Amino acid sequence: MNNLAELLQQWLHEPDRLLYRQYMAGSWCDYSVADTVALVARWQAGYSAAGLQPGDRVAICMHNNIQWVAADLAALGLGLVVVPLYVDDNPENLVWCLQDSGAKLLLTDHLRFLPKLLQALAELPQIVVARGDPIAPSISLEQWLPERGKNTGAFQINSRQAEQLATIVYTSGTLGRPKGVMLSHRNILSNVQGILDAWEIYGVDRLLSVLPLSHMFERTGGYYLPLRTGAQVVYCRGISELARDVQEQQPTVIMAVPRLFERMLTGIDKRLAKAPVKCWLLHQAAMAGWRRFKGQPQWFDRIIVALWYDRSARQVQQRLGGHIRMV
Repeated sequence: MNNLAELLQQWLHEPDRLLYRQYMAGSWCDYSVADTVALVARWQAGYSAAGLQPGDRVAICMHNNIQWVAADLAALGLGLVVVPLYVDDNPENLVWCLQDSGAKLLLTDHLRFLPKLLQALAELPQIVVARGDPIAPSISLEQWLPERGKNTGAFQINSRQAEQLATIVYTSGTLGRPKGVMLSHRNILSNVQGILDAWEIYGVDRLLSVLPLSHMFERTGGYYLPLRTGAQVVYCRGISELARDVQEQQPTVIMAVPRLFERMLTGIDKRLAKAPVKCWLLHQAAMAGWRRFKGQPQWFDRIIVALWYDRSARQVQQRLGGHIRMV
C-alpha cells in the first residue's frame, strides 16, 4: 500500500463487513464498508466543491466518530494533508496550529476559539461546524456536506506516492509553541505493519476507541490498524460511560494509556476493599503475571492465578464484557 486510504479500498469486495459502531439518537448504529465508502465519497465531493487541491491542509477538531474517519480518509485519498487538533485544547494553541499549518478548511465541533481566530488571521479558513449552530462566517456540516448520491461520485484515491505528506501532528506545546510533526503515508503504514509484526489483531476483533483520534497513538492503533485487518471499532460515548460501554459492547481488544487502566484498577480495588483475601489474591496474581511476562514464572504462580480466577477474575472479566483477550 502507498496511500492510507487504500486501507479502506481493500475491503470494497466485502461491502457488508461492519467497520464502525457509534451511539446516535439513543441507540447504537453500525457502519459497514459500503456505508463508510459512501460517506467518504460525500466528503470528497465536499472537498472538491470547496476548491481544495492536493497538498492543501484540512484541520479536524472533532470528537471521535465516523465523521472524523470519513473526513480523514477522504482527504488522504485526494492528496490533502490532515491536521488533527484536540477538541479540548486552549484557543491560543488551536489558533497557532491553524496559522502555522496554513489550513484552508477547519472542521470543528465548537467555536470557542472563533474570537481569537478572527483577531489573529487576516484570511480565515473555511469553517464547518459539525455540532450545534454555526456562527458567521462558519457553516454547518449539513449545509457543507453534499447529499448522498447527489453528484458525490465514487470513492477516489488520486495519489499513491507513499512518501507524500499525509498529516501534520502538533506537539502539546508544553515547552513553547506546538511543533508540527510531518508524517508521510509510508511513516504511518510502516508503524501499522510494525504493530502487526508484534501483535495479532484479527478481522473478528472488536476494539473500543477511547483516546482522541487527534493523537497518533489512537489514530494508528485504534483506527488505521483495525482498518488494516478489518476489525470493528466501537466509539466510546465518553469516560463517564466507559464502564457501561465496555460491558455492553464486549470488546476483544482495548488499547489505551496507563491512566485508563489505573482507573479500572481503582474501581476493582474499591469493590474489593471489604474482601481482603480477594484483594490479596488480585495483587498476587498481578505479580505472577509480571513474572510470566518476564519469563521468570514460579512454580506456585499457577496456583495463585487459579485461585484468583476461580474466586474473583470471572466477575472482573464479565464487567469488561466477558470477551477481552488483549489490552
